[in-house]
Amino acid sequence: MATSPMPTLPPSVVDVLKPSTIPLFVTGASILYIGVVEVSKKVNQARHRRGPIALPNDDGREDGRSVDEAAYIGGDDIDQGPLLPPQPLLQRIERMRNVLTVISPVGAITSLVAAIWTIFDGLHEPFADSRAATQWIAFGVWMYTLVLHILAKLHKLPWALVTGHTCMTLVVLFLCLFYSDMKAYQDWKGIHALGLESTSIPEMSAVVWFGFMIAETGLTAIGMIVAGLTPRELDPEMVLQTGMRYSNEKHALPGEATSSFFGWVIFSWMNPTIHLGNQKVLQSNDLPELLPENRAKPLWDRFKRTSPASRLVRRLWYFNQLDFAGVVSFSFIQTFMDFTTPYFLNKILTYVNNPGSTTKETAALYVFGMLIAQIGKTVFASQMFYLTRRIDIRGKGYLNSELYGKALKIRDVSGLVSAAAATSGIGAKDTKDDQKDAQKKDDKKDKKNSANSQPANVGKIVNLMSVDTNRVTGCMSFIHILVGAPMSLIIGGFLLYQLLGWSSLVGMAMLFVTMPLNSMTSRLFRKLQKLLMEARDERVSQTNEIFQAIRMIKFFAWERTFAKKVMKARDAELRRVIHTYIVHVLFFLLFQAAPLLVTLLSFLCYTKAQGGELTAPIAFTAILLFERLRFPLNALPQVIVAVVNAGVSLERIAQFLEEGEIDSARQTITERDGNGQYKIALENVTAQWYSADGDKDDADADADTREGTLDTNRFYVKDISATFPVGELSIVCGPTGSGKSALLMALLGELDILSGKVFLPRRAPFSKKTVDPTTGYVTDGVAYVPQQAWLQNATIKNNILFGEPFDAERYEEVLQVCALKRDLEILDDGDETEIGEKGITLSGGQKQRVSLARAVYSRAQHVLMDDCLSAVDSHTGKWIYEKCIIGPLMKGRTQILVTHHVGLCLPGAKYLVQMLDGQVKHADGVTALRLTDRLKDILDSDEIESTPVSETQSVSEGSSDTIVENVTLENVENSAGEESDETQTTDGKPVGGQIKRRRSLPHVLVKDEVRQEGRVKWQIYKLYFSASGGIIFWGLVVLMHGLSRFANIGENWWLRQWANAYGEADSGVSTTMSAFGSFDGYMRLRAQPFDAVRYTHTEGSWIAYPFNMLGDYAKDNVTIFKFSGHLNVDYYISIYALICFGELLINVLTDVVVYIGSLKASRKLYEDLMYAVVRAPLRFFDTTPVGRIMTRFSRDFEVIDSNLAPTCNTMLMYLIACGSIIAVITFITPMFLFSAIFIVAIFAWVGKRYLTTSRELKRLDSVTKAPIYSQFGETIVGVPVVRAFGAQAEFMEEMLRRLDNGNRPYYWLWNANRWLSVRCDTLGAFVAFFAGAFIVFGNGAIDAGLAGISLLYALSFVNSMNWVIRVYTQLEMDLNSVERVQEYMSMPQEQITGAIEPPAAWPQEGKIEVDNLVIQYAPDLERVIRNITFSVDPQSKVGVVGRTGSGKSTLASSLFRFVDPTEGKIVIDGVDITTIGVEDLRSRLTIIPQDPVLFSGTLRSNLDPFNVHEDSQIWEALRRVHLIEGDEDMAEGTTRHVAFSSLDNLVSEGGGNYSHGQRQLLCLARALLRNSKIIVMDEATASVDFSTDQKIQKTIREEFSESTLVCIAHRLRTIIDYNKVLVLDHGVIAEYDTPYNLLTGKKYSIFKDMCMKSGEFDLLMEMAYARHNDV
Repeated sequence: MATSPMPTLPPSVVDVLKPSTIPLFVTGASILYIGVVEVSKKVNQARHRRGPIALPNDDGREDGRSVDEAAYIGGDDIDQGPLLPPQPLLQRIERMRNVLTVISPVGAITSLVAAIWTIFDGLHEPFADSRAATQWIAFGVWMYTLVLHILAKLHKLPWALVTGHTCMTLVVLFLCLFYSDMKAYQDWKGIHALGLESTSIPEMSAVVWFGFMIAETGLTAIGMIVAGLTPRELDPEMVLQTGMRYSNEKHALPGEATSSFFGWVIFSWMNPTIHLGNQKVLQSNDLPELLPENRAKPLWDRFKRTSPASRLVRRLWYFNQLDFAGVVSFSFIQTFMDFTTPYFLNKILTYVNNPGSTTKETAALYVFGMLIAQIGKTVFASQMFYLTRRIDIRGKGYLNSELYGKALKIRDVSGLVSAAAATSGIGAKDTKDDQKDAQKKDDKKDKKNSANSQPANVGKIVNLMSVDTNRVTGCMSFIHILVGAPMSLIIGGFLLYQLLGWSSLVGMAMLFVTMPLNSMTSRLFRKLQKLLMEARDERVSQTNEIFQAIRMIKFFAWERTFAKKVMKARDAELRRVIHTYIVHVLFFLLFQAAPLLVTLLSFLCYTKAQGGELTAPIAFTAILLFERLRFPLNALPQVIVAVVNAGVSLERIAQFLEEGEIDSARQTITERDGNGQYKIALENVTAQWYSADGDKDDADADADTREGTLDTNRFYVKDISATFPVGELSIVCGPTGSGKSALLMALLGELDILSGKVFLPRRAPFSKKTVDPTTGYVTDGVAYVPQQAWLQNATIKNNILFGEPFDAERYEEVLQVCALKRDLEILDDGDETEIGEKGITLSGGQKQRVSLARAVYSRAQHVLMDDCLSAVDSHTGKWIYEKCIIGPLMKGRTQILVTHHVGLCLPGAKYLVQMLDGQVKHADGVTALRLTDRLKDILDSDEIESTPVSETQSVSEGSSDTIVENVTLENVENSAGEESDETQTTDGKPVGGQIKRRRSLPHVLVKDEVRQEGRVKWQIYKLYFSASGGIIFWGLVVLMHGLSRFANIGENWWLRQWANAYGEADSGVSTTMSAFGSFDGYMRLRAQPFDAVRYTHTEGSWIAYPFNMLGDYAKDNVTIFKFSGHLNVDYYISIYALICFGELLINVLTDVVVYIGSLKASRKLYEDLMYAVVRAPLRFFDTTPVGRIMTRFSRDFEVIDSNLAPTCNTMLMYLIACGSIIAVITFITPMFLFSAIFIVAIFAWVGKRYLTTSRELKRLDSVTKAPIYSQFGETIVGVPVVRAFGAQAEFMEEMLRRLDNGNRPYYWLWNANRWLSVRCDTLGAFVAFFAGAFIVFGNGAIDAGLAGISLLYALSFVNSMNWVIRVYTQLEMDLNSVERVQEYMSMPQEQITGAIEPPAAWPQEGKIEVDNLVIQYAPDLERVIRNITFSVDPQSKVGVVGRTGSGKSTLASSLFRFVDPTEGKIVIDGVDITTIGVEDLRSRLTIIPQDPVLFSGTLRSNLDPFNVHEDSQIWEALRRVHLIEGDEDMAEGTTRHVAFSSLDNLVSEGGGNYSHGQRQLLCLARALLRNSKIIVMDEATASVDFSTDQKIQKTIREEFSESTLVCIAHRLRTIIDYNKVLVLDHGVIAEYDTPYNLLTGKKYSIFKDMCMKSGEFDLLMEMAYARHNDV
């Protein structure tokens, strides 16, 4: 009997596109895409290279070292790393490469032979076509890998790419072969089950066929394992392109650089760091190095190559487009993998509902498939998140680099203020009308977007770095949701349609209904976010201004008032935070309600309109699909919020990057004259400080066009012309506020040159120096000494070197001529002394001399000095002039000196410029001025007590050498504070050429930031929980979460009751065919013999033939039962909707409650921190950089405001969820409890290892950010100095190094997060696996409804448990900010209130008694004041003089209790000042400091911060300090300066729109208004001209006649007519008597010696005699 032919099985498109094959095709297509991109890139890079790369020797020859070695030793990195990779690693890589090279051709041959055998051996359908196709695919893959290996052997492709890509392709091939093998085996069993064994398939052919099948799969598995375990070689292209090695001495080789493919999949390259973090407290040097392509320098170089003209968002896209492509690919794959889980759930529930629908083994296979699907999703999701974090870390690198690079070029707009400063500034009035007006202006400003036109101040720039860049880069972490969410909606909608039919479309339509609401809410949120950022900028700016001027605030006891001003700004910020919270709740409500409405409408239409039965397989599969849709819908609010925030921040960054820059090429011209000399001149220059409107001008506009931008309401210099002789000394003089400093700024190009030309040799930033080989000077280099010394927070030595190479001999000479030797001898650590932020530990004179030494030590040919002699005493000034300015070190260098000491400096000068009211009054050579008698007029007007002209003339005609010799003979080096005679020779040169230095390690002034160790302490939790509402508040939150979880369980339980009700409503067996096709079942047989397979109907049931047990698509989803009973669907769906809406309401209310607590905690913690810091001892500010303090008030409070409460809320939610999940699953399947205990134990172990490491990484991340912000703030303040020196490249390099240090812990922190994710998600997958296994093998102990609940919760346990660990870790990371805040809140405080309260009128007389006073700053430091005793009579005036380091400033500080006595006491009017509070003490005294401080606001708010004086009194004070002129009866004076035309004139941050001398006079006017009984003056008029100084002294005598005055002075004539002079020397009283007695009383007097060496002895003697006779 002839056998019937084997039925033909033509391939079906439906079979190919079944859910089982979609992920496979997606994976293959994505890997192929990535492969094409990577291969094309690498081929292009290697196009011009043949053979190994040869690296040059030190002598320039090539030595043929390999590219592997290049990766370790190539480039220009700072630190030295290992020369070669570990030898065992190289040997392992080589062995595995050889194995792969052999396997590839063997696999190709095997696949080719198998394909040919299948075709020609007579093996018939249904196997031949599909099997042959698979074998041909395998042959193609093996040939592809073989080609890759050949290219690698020929050095066309790097081995790292080849091995990695080989592994990926073999993984895909293995999945294809395994699927094909399993499918073939199942088909074979199916044919036998049909009784078709007697086919024409030869037995031998089948054996050979199965042999090929096993051989191919085995070879693929071996190749996959070998390739997957082969370490990657280092990429030499990265080393050659970036100049960065993979490791250095401080940081080891990163594991990811050599990780194998499987190591990448499970992030095993993080194991060493995780292990080390559990062995010790991680330090910065314990972390591996960043990959070269992730370091700041190469990132910034790449980013700069993107088109600057393009919008910033386009530049970001262009820079990250390959990573974006990878994110999209992985997101696509993991989304598809995620939606395979509902398929398996449907199959399992179908089996439980109808055990006869399939075999138990097949159901078990579904459970295993669910496990594999979840693990696969985890793998792809982890790689996707890795790419998003790589985008994040790179963004931080290049954006912060770009911001800092911009800060080095931005125009100096320190003299500008916005109108908001007048209303919200530190000294603004607080009337309600003002507040309303300010609010209206803010609203109007927002509508017109005019706020964006304001230039960035320090506060805004700090925010750009600390907040905005983090928001932009952090948004990259949500990119996958923007891709995955639409894909999830499409896939989930499609599967729901297959399951529920058209009813799902009705539900999905609800999403489109809510879209307009979402759009409106997004726009509103964006608007509110911009307003919030403006308020935050204002608050940060005010906070920064307070800490920059904290000494002044403490001197005047203004801490409480200024803290209230900042809290006012804080409250305004929090009001806008409330608005954003409200919109956020609306977001939450919309996106929580949307999926709920989708579910309800779909179920309603399915049961009511379609008449479908909501059985357990359908119901719980639909619920899981809705859950899969709910995640992207719930995540979209956060994503939209993040994108909106990032968009606002991106606009702010782009606006800053678009601000005007200093254009040296346009502002200054480098030109040589006919003699080949560089020209330094100003020709008809009109210039003004930059304005905000100046950015709108065309950069290429000519002078005529730019003349129209002159603002006559602001100070400017007009039509100034001067030609300074090259290589000579020129002097610029004039009265205070005449424009001397503005002339220098115009010469440097820091002013906006409106017309005219400026000639100054300047090299372009980041360009090489032009060195004159004969002199060693940089011919196009400029050094600048600002009037207010700008110093770095470093050692004295590093400040002087300023990046220049150390030359010991030159360095010692610089110290000598700048009169710093004696200072360094006094300082414990010599030149290794840390000077603190802004040189806080040095006196004003020391800071100025260090600043001068920096310019002298530099090799710049041209030196500009702005009043560098004002802060030193007269004899030190004379020493500096004669030894330094006209000394050997400055010989041949162009010097332009702004000074009031014209008589002193005139002998060596060749050119002189006199300024008056912004114009040049005189400008000519000294000789020409003398011949025309103009010189006499200048001296008479500017320096009344100058050296006689005849003497000046005779000296000027001599050589400078003669002058220096004369100075040496007079031994002025000793009077200038130099070394003692024992350390110097007779010619003034130091013995041995070296200063004394301590042998021990120097004291560290600014210590490394304290970093907590171990877990976050309980008191930190308690602090935040108490601040947010305490136990009642958090108890309410826990209760609400419990109710929410109870409602969630009730929701699923009611769904189960609904599903079971169908069986109860009818006597028949109710079932519905599955809506899903088979995932891996037998394909439908379309041939004729299988047409007989049909459904057979019996009474009350439907029986399907076994081969249709897996069902079909929606066309086969038919209702199979008509109810004989009646089910009240309305009842069930009503209760279900009620439960769902109840849960939604509870969740919304929980969010509202949490937000309320968050606001309460944010305000309380900020207020407590503000008062704690402003009341901290002054020593704290001396040893703590402002940037470190500001990090607490900016970055840490950004976390506290935005993240901490939601993180706590999420933590509670997931903790309760995990507990409820375990309880529910255990209740349904008690055996699950044992596996749950085991899995939870592993969870705990993994979580503990991760938490221990990540906690320290987070702390490292926090402490490494402060140096970045500190350098940012420091650079912004001193950017004119940096630009003048041409040091932009050095500062940029330092910033890039700090950015790497800051990014390193952040990068490894998030890689540790990925390490955790892979492990926890895998463990979570096993929870669902065990739950499913217990259900399948439970022998029908539970119904399908309970099985659905169990599996749903088991699947959610994966997410919940993972998030418990993550959120707890994030909570501890966020609490690190509270920890840092609490550190400052708990530090020692000043004694605000004392044991007694002084009388209201105290001090009435102003008598000061000092008794055996001993002062030392710390117990381990030497005594500064040593047992001094003296008294000051009421209403007397005492001058305090002494050399640097003698204790003058310490004595003044002790009067204000900045340093409490170690021994002895200070008594004022009978009250020991240590017995009263510092607020009572300082509010009754007044100090006029040497460094004047003004606050942003108005003139009125600065002079009268508390609005206690009339305007007429303020005008009178301005007149008496000679800032204005006019009749006493006039309310408005005739001003000398446009800046004083109105009391409402704006003052910029720090008073930058006023000169240094004007700021000193404003501080003096403030003291006049205060009118205290005791006044301390610390060189309060050092920066004003002598004529004004003389008038001021007269005012002081008149106005302070009823007050006791203690004056620290360098100008001896300032104090020569005082009642007494106190001379301090090394902390002891050397002399204390009247000036006349000290000058005449004994043979030798220190004070007399100082007067004689000042060059003004006769005048001083005359003034002392006159005072003596008056008395």
